Amino acid sequence: MNLTTNKILKFMNIMAWLIFIGLAIETGTVLLSFTISFINPIVAKNLYMGLNFYELMQYNIWQYVLAVCFIVALLLMKAFVAYLVIKTLSKVNIERPFTTDVVKKMEIVSYLLFGIWLVCIMFTFHSMTYRLAPVIEKQTVSGEFLLFAALIYVFSQIFKRGIELQNESDFTV
Repeated sequence: MNLTTNKILKFMNIMAWLIFIGLAIETGTVLLSFTISFINPIVAKNLYMGLNFYELMQYNIWQYVLAVCFIVALLLMKAFVAYLVIKTLSKVNIERPFTTDVVKKMEIVSYLLFGIWLVCIMFTFHSMTYRLAPVIEKQTVSGEFLLFAALIYVFSQIFKRGIELQNESDFTV
């Protein structure tokens, strides 16, 4: 059983790396397209994956910058979550899984996921205000980030209790 658990952890670590690299590339692509759009405004018609911010750019450049900042912030936060998952998975020891380092990283991940949910709400409100229909379709706010934040926070509290039990067990031996 320990062998399959180690394989699963290694597989999850590889998946987290792939997600992190993908999000980093996606963030770089958005930033590059955004920068080029100031030189050639036509690029804003297909900023990234079909996002058309050309009308918004023509209407108000600062609202255009804000919309792209929301997208970049979301991508960076998601990439940081993937990075923390990589760090957490690399520190997990099956023999003694309950450590304060793992609990701290899990709590940070839950706070980041809650922050992503808040940024999604603000971005959706901004998108609805400026009628950015393609953005609303791609960046719909559902409760998934809030649910995952709560779930991971609960798991971190369970792990915290596991640390207490593990320490009590060490003292009794």
